[in-house]
Amino acid sequence: MAYFADVAFIDDSSPPLIERNAAEFLRMRDLLDSVEPAVVRARDRTQWVGLASGSYDDRLDDVFGLVTDLSNGFDQAGRALLRFADEVAAAKEQVSIGQDATDRLDQLVSSVATAVTPTAQDAEPMRRWEDIRATTGFLDWLAELGMDVDSIRDEASLWYDQAHEAFDRALAIEEPAREECLADLRLAYESLPEFRVDRSLPVYEVFLRTPSLLHQAQQAADDPNAALAGAGPNLGGFPAATDEAVSPELARIRSQLAHLPDGWDPWTYYFDGADTDQQRAEWIANNQPIINAAAAETGLPPDLIAGVAG
Repeated sequence: MAYFADVAFIDDSSPPLIERNAAEFLRMRDLLDSVEPAVVRARDRTQWVGLASGSYDDRLDDVFGLVTDLSNGFDQAGRALLRFADEVAAAKEQVSIGQDATDRLDQLVSSVATAVTPTAQDAEPMRRWEDIRATTGFLDWLAELGMDVDSIRDEASLWYDQAHEAFDRALAIEEPAREECLADLRLAYESLPEFRVDRSLPVYEVFLRTPSLLHQAQQAADDPNAALAGAGPNLGGFPAATDEAVSPELARIRSQLAHLPDGWDPWTYYFDGADTDQQRAEWIANNQPIINAAAAETGLPPDLIAGVAG
């Protein structure tokens, strides 16, 4: 027997957001599929003889397999999420039906009983009706004196049963769908080929040491599959939490800072503040290269940045 508290997470779920994630996986599938013809042409239509021809053919076979496996994995994940979104939408419909029934039940219960204690006021209508209809002792009988419970018993029981049935159906729809979706996502993840790089290097250094990757990313920026419509610029999927895993944007900033001198006495003025105009002028003068670089990056006047930072 389910109550609203048991299905509240379904009510909070958002099928459009699940579909949005599915669309992201399918976008990656389409992007990979768009690469496949070029790989096939390079593999099947390029014929040459040389010492490196065998290595060339082997490498292209590896690339073709990599693209195909990645495409299949993203396709499986995207379709699993789309199916789950449909099931969540159906479960939410049942939750809505149950909520309508509990609203009707709440009106009936409130017409004959007033919740006095905070616990009773916070209780679900279904719990309140269970408490009212189950007089189990003398104290309960005294507490319910004056309540015309019989006048609402039949209708309240009807709405109570409808709410329970709707919430039960919601769980019966969502739970197996979630388990199936998680299993499909796990299989899709396990089917993805591994990328092997020097694990001693932070991710951003791998990008910095492989400029062709960044160059290819820039070339692909105009591809309609590079980002979902309305998603803004695609900045990649790398977390920015530690030095071992940073976003390409942070990697770019660090690369720019590597060519600039260290800031002059930044912590003293950050925590204590400059006391005089002379100190502010000294700080600005000593950090002029960084201020000018920030101005070039943001398009703001150097004087404005100096005024804010100083």
